[in-house]
Amino acid sequence: MPHLQNRAWLPKVCRQFRGMNDERLRRWVAMTELEGLGSAGVARAVEEHGGLDAAWERQKRARPEADDALLRAGAILESVESLHGRSLSWESPHYPSLLAEFRTAPPVLHVKGALGFGDQPCVAVVGTRRCTSDGAAAAFRLGQLLARSGAVVVSGLARGIDVAAMKGALVEGGRVVAVFAHGLDRVHPPSHAAVAHAILDHGGAWWTEFAPGVPPEPWRFAWRNRIAVGASRALVMVQSPGRGGAMISVRWALEEGRELFVFAPGGASRTWEGNRRLLAALPQAEVATPEDLLLRLHVRPEQAPAQSDSTLPGRLQQAYQIVLMRDGADAEAVASNLDISSTEARTRLLLLELWGYVRRTPGDWYVARITGIDR
Repeated sequence: MPHLQNRAWLPKVCRQFRGMNDERLRRWVAMTELEGLGSAGVARAVEEHGGLDAAWERQKRARPEADDALLRAGAILESVESLHGRSLSWESPHYPSLLAEFRTAPPVLHVKGALGFGDQPCVAVVGTRRCTSDGAAAAFRLGQLLARSGAVVVSGLARGIDVAAMKGALVEGGRVVAVFAHGLDRVHPPSHAAVAHAILDHGGAWWTEFAPGVPPEPWRFAWRNRIAVGASRALVMVQSPGRGGAMISVRWALEEGRELFVFAPGGASRTWEGNRRLLAALPQAEVATPEDLLLRLHVRPEQAPAQSDSTLPGRLQQAYQIVLMRDGADAEAVASNLDISSTEARTRLLLLELWGYVRRTPGDWYVARITGIDR
């Protein structure tokens, strides 16, 4: 696969067709519907033939199925529009500029929510679904600080590190992009629907290259992460075992020259094995804390405290902050962190539940209800 990191033809095409009509957009989508081309194949065809029109005519002559692909493209665009989304090709001025330079950038990106973020830099945050409480706390704090500094948090809405970082940003009123591994017609996992809709309410966006109706499948989750990496100024790996989607994201960041930052391992468990391996090879990528990361990014958060509810008594506010920062906690975690008895911790959590600040899940695990966001 050729490395198309410098699409010299793209700016010229963008200027020429800034007023892109529906037929051109249909052709872009149809190109992605042709089997065997893929993102790089579409880019190569357009580059070789000097533009979309010539590339499409070549495909029509060579492929009997091209007309069917064009019909499907029209149906896809109508479906996206019915979901209040927009479809952006490489030609669109709203297509993320950094992503357009990525060698495997999708030719068409389906978007719901904000179409751009002005001068706000995007920062991708990735990590394991099976994170430790320390890892979730670090991701949450990172999301808070990035939001305060004016950055946009980009991630995949998965359990664990992804959603912890997103919640941290949303609590601070920040903007978030969720990159889907499926169409815009669903949210996966369904338990994160409230978070997904809060992202739109806070001026963020959903992004996907997949048409409505395309279901989530295992291979799509790792593949979608390249969009988060490509659109972002930097990639932050909070916590990862030796293998997984986060490690694949790191590979893309290194191949495409994105800044990479890796959190220092918070323990000896296998969930930090990926961090250990990366830092053994790239010690310069290490960051010790979320605050350290912001220094490395040369951004400074506003000196504002994390949002809290002043109507809560102090003893309950303390317990609430533990649940909030760690993306959930049980009575033992609250007791340990506050140096109180298990009985007192359970009492505080029960009061928070009765007052509507937390929700108890199976296994007596409590999660915070914040700005309409639930686990």
